[in-house]
Amino acid sequence: MVPHHGTEGPLHYRAFRHSLVARVVSSGGSWMQTVAAGWLIYRLTGSAAAVGVLTVASRGPALVLSSVGGELTQRHDPRRLAIALALLQVVPPALLAVLASLDADTTLIIYALVLAGGILSSLALAPSTWISSHSVPPELRRKAIGESSVAYNIARFFGPLVAGGLIAAVGPEACFAVNAGTYLLMAWALWTLPQRSMPKGGSDVSFRTAVQRAFANPVLGVVIIGSLTFAVLVAPIEQLAPVIARRHGEGAHLVGFLFAGLAAGGILGTVLRTRLEQHGVPIDRLIGASLVATAIGMVALALAPNIFVAVGALVCCGTFWEVIYVECLASMQTLIPSLSGVLTGVFFTLTLGGLTLGALLMGELIDLAGVDVGLSIAGAATGAYGVWRLARPSPRAVPATDRP
Repeated sequence: MVPHHGTEGPLHYRAFRHSLVARVVSSGGSWMQTVAAGWLIYRLTGSAAAVGVLTVASRGPALVLSSVGGELTQRHDPRRLAIALALLQVVPPALLAVLASLDADTTLIIYALVLAGGILSSLALAPSTWISSHSVPPELRRKAIGESSVAYNIARFFGPLVAGGLIAAVGPEACFAVNAGTYLLMAWALWTLPQRSMPKGGSDVSFRTAVQRAFANPVLGVVIIGSLTFAVLVAPIEQLAPVIARRHGEGAHLVGFLFAGLAAGGILGTVLRTRLEQHGVPIDRLIGASLVATAIGMVALALAPNIFVAVGALVCCGTFWEVIYVECLASMQTLIPSLSGVLTGVFFTLTLGGLTLGALLMGELIDLAGVDVGLSIAGAATGAYGVWRLARPSPRAVPATDRP
């Protein structure tokens, strides 16, 4: 285990603090837009599949462009790239705010603007994530990723709650306008950060070569399959929250409660993940156990008789979501340092691409068979893979405490 840099944590470093605050605010704005866009589309169409298509528009570009963003991060100045993309990301939510205020049936235009934002977001994921985790010394990098995830969960907790209140009081246009403003703050914060150079040795590596090298690593092979399984089978519950909330009553505030449950679970997951690392749990068993526990939460969500039980089920899902997300992203960024930029893009391609496919499939399944059946099937499949992973431990997987 690599010792920490004295007693100083990531928050000791000014660059990390600026990056963290900006990401919290921007993530909160993004969650406000997610709630507002999903609520608006479901109000206009009444279809779970239509909400799934919204996920395709927002997350689908990640199938291709997250990898492009990773390669650009590997080859160019990540800071300048992230600043330019942050400024461009102001435009789509600003236009959505104007559009929503017109109160017209503009479903196709909403999809188009969400798609434009999704393209820019997919390109920006790798450089902004790389900059944040590399604003501290290498021995604090995993802890920095964990603290960034805590901040993200705080944003996921408050963003949807604020969005539900704003939608009820003002309308969805307020959420879009706030999100546009957060990207200006992000651009400013990135401008204040020092320039960081990419480690030498991987500037010409392509996405395909990086994936091949990742699969050749026994730990990263487990990480890739585990994160993709989670993305396809579990992550779509986030995008389909308006559909799940509709089972328990009317009102955008119920969507906010569900997102708050996921976020609260994420905060609890930080504590759990720290304990698991201290006990040296190998990452393959960590992923397998987390998938089984998440499957239990999915089935509980499917059978929930009221909103309170549904929120509790999502706390369970969010707890183990945090464990899988942080450990998998940290492994992708640290196990092959010379490829950290492009492998960050690989991670987001897998997770957001899997989310896109899963949201489409689950949306169609829910429309055909109902929310309870759709969630139960996804939960059963998640649990089945988790049990298989636990039954077939990798002899070369290493404990969290031994990973860089």
